[in-house]
This record gives sequence, C-alpha cells and structure tokens, in this order.
Amino acid sequence: MVTESNRLAKTFTNRGLPVLAFLDTHEPGKPEREHVSFANLRQHPEGCGYTNEAR
Repeated sequence: MVTESNRLAKTFTNRGLPVLAFLDTHEPGKPEREHVSFANLRQHPEGCGYTNEAR
C-alpha cells in the first residue's frame, strides 16, 4: 500500500496535481475502533451531534 501511495503521489506531483494524504496510525495488534457509517448518521442524527435544523 505504501509503495502504491508513493507511486501515485509522485505521478500527481510530476503532473502538477494536488496530493492529499492522511496519516493512519494505530498500535500493532490493537484493532481500530469501528467508524459509524454515514447511513447510520442519517438514521440517528442525535448520535452525530447534528440536528435536522442544523442541516
């Protein structure tokens, strides 16, 4: 994955295109916490900190 990311970043940079990267780190052997899906946020807006009025 790192090799492919580097290849793509170099290709984009050589073409003058912007590159956006995220740093994803976690402890080895410790599973990452689950992320709430957007579908669940739409069904349960109170769980995401938004109200219908704020949308």
